[in-house]
Amino acid sequence: MKSPLGQYLKSREQAYFDQTVADLFGFNALQVGLPSWDLLCNSRISNRFHVAGNAAEVLAEPTYLPFANQSVDLLVLPHLLEFSNYPHQILREAERILIAEGSLLISGFNPRSLWGLHQWYRRGSGDYPWLGDFVSLSRLKDWLSLLGCDIVSVHMCCFAPPLTNASLMQRFEFMEVVGDRWWAKGGGCL
Repeated sequence: MKSPLGQYLKSREQAYFDQTVADLFGFNALQVGLPSWDLLCNSRISNRFHVAGNAAEVLAEPTYLPFANQSVDLLVLPHLLEFSNYPHQILREAERILIAEGSLLISGFNPRSLWGLHQWYRRGSGDYPWLGDFVSLSRLKDWLSLLGCDIVSVHMCCFAPPLTNASLMQRFEFMEVVGDRWWAKGGGCL
């Protein structure tokens, strides 16, 4: 997250999560993965926990979460599905621990974007984030509908191409505004 591309991604996603979690209420909020990146900082929910395999308040595997059935009001899964060997199990656990009207926020890389095209081009390089198995929006919707989850909204960001040069990235800043309006399903992250 220290590269210009990582900073670009982090600023876009942090802004989205800050705005979204501020309007969600409940008793328990949980972020699974990326413990160094607090996506719940703007949440009004008082009981906030971070779960990860290391360096978090709760040490656990995302495939087997140590929480009671229907005990979490807000669950955030940042870039977890594309880097797991068991994304279906993660979603089953999410559905199990969420209350009936709970909110599930998922972020991930979009394979049908400039970022997905770059991943295809860099396949086999072994670099993060290009080594992940990017999950398309239609595939994610299918998985969630099988679990009986309703999709309330979808937001995409990171419409600019994934460049490593900071000054060159600034030239594509206009794509964030234009992309959200004219290419709504083509953002690098959903």
